[in-house]
Amino acid sequence: MNDDTFEINFNNSKNHSDITNKRGDSQEWKDFLSNLSQNVECQPEISELMEEISSLIEKTKRLDVPEVLKPEDSNDIDIAIHGYFIQRLSPNTIEKHLRYKRFMERHKISVDFYPPEYSNFTRHMRFREMQGAGFYALKHEKQAIMMFANAFDIADKFKKYKLPREPDRNAIYDVPYPYIVSKFSTFQYFPNIKCYNNKLFQTLHFHNWMVGYRAPSEIAIMKVDNVQIDKQGNGYISITQPKRHGAVRKVILPKSILSSRVNKSFKNYIDNIRPKVENQYSKDYLYLQENGKPFTIRHLGHCLSKTGKMIYPDYHPYMARHWCSIAKLTQTKVESGYFDYYYVNRWMGHKDINTTMQYVAPASDYYNVYPKNWYNHALKQYHGGKRDFPNRRENRLLLGKLSPVKSSGLEEVFEKLRKCIFQTEFDFKGCWEFQPSSLNLFFFLFRLIFLTKRGVYV
Repeated sequence: MNDDTFEINFNNSKNHSDITNKRGDSQEWKDFLSNLSQNVECQPEISELMEEISSLIEKTKRLDVPEVLKPEDSNDIDIAIHGYFIQRLSPNTIEKHLRYKRFMERHKISVDFYPPEYSNFTRHMRFREMQGAGFYALKHEKQAIMMFANAFDIADKFKKYKLPREPDRNAIYDVPYPYIVSKFSTFQYFPNIKCYNNKLFQTLHFHNWMVGYRAPSEIAIMKVDNVQIDKQGNGYISITQPKRHGAVRKVILPKSILSSRVNKSFKNYIDNIRPKVENQYSKDYLYLQENGKPFTIRHLGHCLSKTGKMIYPDYHPYMARHWCSIAKLTQTKVESGYFDYYYVNRWMGHKDINTTMQYVAPASDYYNVYPKNWYNHALKQYHGGKRDFPNRRENRLLLGKLSPVKSSGLEEVFEKLRKCIFQTEFDFKGCWEFQPSSLNLFFFLFRLIFLTKRGVYV
């Protein structure tokens, strides 16, 4: 990779040995867990182990796998094979459980897995809770040890452990407004604006926001054949859902996302961007790295997180799925007058309608603040000028609501308008009447003088 583009393999601030030496500290654990879940290179032995497990799964017959394993005769590979065939776990879930197992084994209060002991496990979990570990961290650790307990037929003991109360899920639905989402498809992530990586991540973020992937797993395994476009530019995409054991959902996309020549559409990426790096390692994967190889799930999540935080500091890849659910609900509200959660349920692929219903409350709150079609507004490009702010025509009426007689100048007038009327700094600067150009300033002064003489200002 040349100097014009910063490296995609973002370096960790601490290596694995430094973190495990301080594994008793809560913040160090959070740093390690973040790297554990995002960077596939932090534990290369897990990747090698998963490659061996994948090859054995292809060679193993389901009838050859015993229902119960013996701890003294088993290892991680045996547990993984049992988890795949008997417990019906996906390879991604098995890999996640093995990573948590490594963490639990190396923790200050370590956990034994051959065989698992309930008292030892609960002592570790109580200590983790004292460290400040949240509900989901503890839940993942319990799921990891349950994979081993099920293999040894001692799961009933560990089911007795009660997790703390799950936090309110509405608290995680902190999503950006459409004019911020639109930046993700035009932002210059790399110094060389014409480089492949810059176009790639503009496209990746655009697709993630507009489709509502379960990022990064569903994005990483997308294939070119999953995108179907006819001669008129209509079609759909087929999304394989690892979370639902490989079930496929079809999403019929509008032309603006599927085949538009203006936006970062699927057709534009497949025809003009992807062929630049395609090689013998690409296979049929849709999204490719600069070297032509497909992304691993964890590496893709790490890259999306790093680039997304350049625009929105609180960004994480799964935020786009929350935003898409809320945006589609506001779209149905504008078009039909009510929140059509059945349509959104099919689009997002939620297994339970109650999952979709959880987005109705935050969608209603956001709609009251920004009562527009979020989905369509996110497709607009907010570069400045007349197309910058969606309700710019409404803002023209604001000029008559403030008298400049006692003001020290236009700067004070602008500042008072911003504080009194506009909700955000972006809204104020986006309104075309206040663009810092000499022509707009001339017309603004002319309107002030003309309206003052007519007695509009008092």
